[in-house]
Amino acid sequence: MFLQGKRIITSILMVTLMITAIHLDGFAQSSNSIVPQNGKQAIDSGAYVSGNNNTINNLLEQSKFTARQGHAFAAERGNNLVDRLHGKNATVIGDDNVKNGADRKILNRDGSVTLIQDKYYSDAKKGIDACFEDGKFRYLDGDGNPMQIEVPSDQYTDAIKCMEDKIRNGKVPGITDPAEAKNLVRKGSLTYKQAVNLAKAGTVESLTYDALKGTVSAACGFGISTLINYAVARRNGSSREEAIKVASINGFKTGGVVFATSVISSQLARTGVVTIFAPSAEALTNALGPEFAKTLLNSVGKETTGVATETILKNAAKVLRNQGLTASITIIVLTSVDVIDLFRGRISAEQMIKNLAVTSAAVVGGYVGSTVGGIAGSAVAPGVGTTIGNVVGGIVIGGATGVATEQIMGVFLKDDAEKMLEILEIEFQRLAEDYILSDEEANKVVDLLKDELTSKNLKDMYASQDKEAFADSLIEPLMEEEIKKREEMEAPSEEEIRAELKSTLKGVVFIH
Repeated sequence: MFLQGKRIITSILMVTLMITAIHLDGFAQSSNSIVPQNGKQAIDSGAYVSGNNNTINNLLEQSKFTARQGHAFAAERGNNLVDRLHGKNATVIGDDNVKNGADRKILNRDGSVTLIQDKYYSDAKKGIDACFEDGKFRYLDGDGNPMQIEVPSDQYTDAIKCMEDKIRNGKVPGITDPAEAKNLVRKGSLTYKQAVNLAKAGTVESLTYDALKGTVSAACGFGISTLINYAVARRNGSSREEAIKVASINGFKTGGVVFATSVISSQLARTGVVTIFAPSAEALTNALGPEFAKTLLNSVGKETTGVATETILKNAAKVLRNQGLTASITIIVLTSVDVIDLFRGRISAEQMIKNLAVTSAAVVGGYVGSTVGGIAGSAVAPGVGTTIGNVVGGIVIGGATGVATEQIMGVFLKDDAEKMLEILEIEFQRLAEDYILSDEEANKVVDLLKDELTSKNLKDMYASQDKEAFADSLIEPLMEEEIKKREEMEAPSEEEIRAELKSTLKGVVFIH
């Protein structure tokens, strides 16, 4: 799994960024506008935050990767992920820090449990020696049976030989046959070097791991966005087929944003950049106290019962700093297309500022709403209620914050789209007079023109040197098509006109 090439990983990230930049004109024109759409924005806020909650939990798990022995923790996570991909019911349990406790657990299909202790040292002898204390094997389950020792795959053969020697010397309780070493030593899915690379940023191993974990977060965001977009589209009168099309594409785009946020955040966390948010996160947590810390952890599905207050405060600060990181990355990913459009001259600096403000407010509001909703949901039904509360809170508060910010910014800054529509209106009136359109014909052209007013066309119009000419190029073909439908008229003859005038002007003007 971890031997995939860098080109494959690079391609994954490039596709992800392309997904976030994709124009949806061909799929759902109603979802493509320069002006943020209130309903869709609210849905996206909830979907982004819900997907990112998985990322935040991943970051909490990976926080140990930057420690002095970070590769050992990375080995636990990496091996566990591989086991799960192979269909095993595997979980990491070493976070409880119980002395001589297991790092991992696998629930087998027959109901039995396999407890595993990971030992990733630079050579096999060091790894096996670390399993003994005062000359005795120290990793035993509740019944006194030895746990399995998981070693790097490239050290497996040497590790078995070392364990055989330990058994011969009577250092493993209950085992006297050296041949049992192969049942006691477990071959890990990672080599030692791969575990070391997994803990580092920018390596094939860490990118692959983050991409796989990010897929889970993306699936969450995709599912939520798709379902809610579908429901909204149906309530707005769309057919089932149209609603599925719009919802699927919007969900795909949302999933792409969540995936990109997950991978980029996880990579940056390995560099230690997340510590930028640490001072403010710790200060806020300490100021608000243990009760706030507990509710915050509960809102993201973390158990606090029986956990020391100091640990609760520490973990809550980690949640806040990880929220700060993922929120920042989400905003960057969402505004990346606007930055490109700005440099290409397709939107104004004012539009860029407005979009950035609205997006930032919606994302930050989404996190606040998700936390509040998660707390409320946990109070009603921990687990399921927490998840529902996260989604609803993110949608309601995130969407409301974005809408409010958009309205406030609108007082000071006019959208590029509004400016382009004003030009289109002026040109439409001029051309309608030139083509002598009737009210009915004008209304038909307006209906057709609405389909042409996509975000792409409006941005292209803004970027054009002659905006009036661009507007004409959109309007005139529609008017040409409409006047072709007119019935042919036969001009009245001179005799017909003369007869009508004689009748109408009789007694007023004498006409021969």
